[in-house]
Amino acid sequence: MASVGLAVVPNAWDRPLLLGNEGLANPALNASASPDPACYRLLPPAEFHELVVPFRTEGDTCEVPGGLPPPYQAALDEKQRRIQNWQKTVMEARLNKEQKRQFQELVEVKFHEWLLETGHRQELDSLIPPAMASLRDSSGPAAAEAPRVPDAKPMRNGRAAGPSPMAC
Repeated sequence: MASVGLAVVPNAWDRPLLLGNEGLANPALNASASPDPACYRLLPPAEFHELVVPFRTEGDTCEVPGGLPPPYQAALDEKQRRIQNWQKTVMEARLNKEQKRQFQELVEVKFHEWLLETGHRQELDSLIPPAMASLRDSSGPAAAEAPRVPDAKPMRNGRAAGPSPMAC
């Protein structure tokens, strides 16, 4: 980080500046080790997720400057371990074609139930461009209840596109 002019000391990632209309909201709060907890909260490591931006840029963009704080890196490592264990379990199940089809249907149904229960479906639906959403909604009420996630294609300017290249 020093090579690009960013100081690593003091390391204040967990002490945000509290700003108001006229600058610092309360200099005493900003200087204290424990500012008003009603102003903000740190995201629990279990709720932290990586964000993958699906386009390429020049240079090295794959790393967080200075790395993640250890609890957040540990949470990501644990999520990755669980994904790998799940993939290994599925591969070792040695399902025939019909069993694979049934299993895939079950996973999709459970995934859609989870999306609805947690409110994440609304988040995903909000990513659909307005023109595409109005086309889907014009298909009638049954179309509005149909799962939207599996048939979603990467979009560019409202038109389906091929797979997006990943930066990392």
